[in-house]
Amino acid sequence: FFLHPHAATPDPLWSRGLGDVYKRQEHRGYSASGITAYWLLTSTPAGIAIFLAGRFADTHGRKKIATSGLLGGTVFIVLSYYSSGFLMWASHLFGAVLGSLTVALGVYGPELFSTKQRAKSNGVIVAFGVLGSASGLLLVGYMTDLFDNYGHAFALVAAGPLLAALLVISKFPETARVELEDLNPGDISPKISES
Repeated sequence: FFLHPHAATPDPLWSRGLGDVYKRQEHRGYSASGITAYWLLTSTPAGIAIFLAGRFADTHGRKKIATSGLLGGTVFIVLSYYSSGFLMWASHLFGAVLGSLTVALGVYGPELFSTKQRAKSNGVIVAFGVLGSASGLLLVGYMTDLFDNYGHAFALVAAGPLLAALLVISKFPETARVELEDLNPGDISPKISES
């Protein structure tokens, strides 16, 4: 669930539309400008953190960084829907910054598939990303109506990113500091002998 279709990176439960509705409810009392301030102050640092995430992935390993982003981003964003005041702001900030670490997953498409399969595999990844985003929004909307609680809905769909973290840490190869030829030996063309 919650894959950003263009970056092919999991989106740690950023559901701007649902989040805005949540904050506009009478018990939150946010105005349109309050919602704007909330998103700017809690999400802008995540954009900056993306630059550091790429460097961390190269130096500390993609699996470790991506898994940290999936776990931390998911937990803190869900916590923000169960919180109010400072804790809500702080948990969304930490969730957004940690979630930005999932940018490390973006390189797996080009690195794991051979040149012949790369376009098709990336197309499949994008298609699943779009389907995951759309179904996640529909599912959270339905469950929010069912439970009358955004936190419960997000906590249940958090299983998707948490399972993705388990999949990354247990099944994905570490590709940091590994040559593409070692990952895809089939891409190495035979040397032509000089006669």
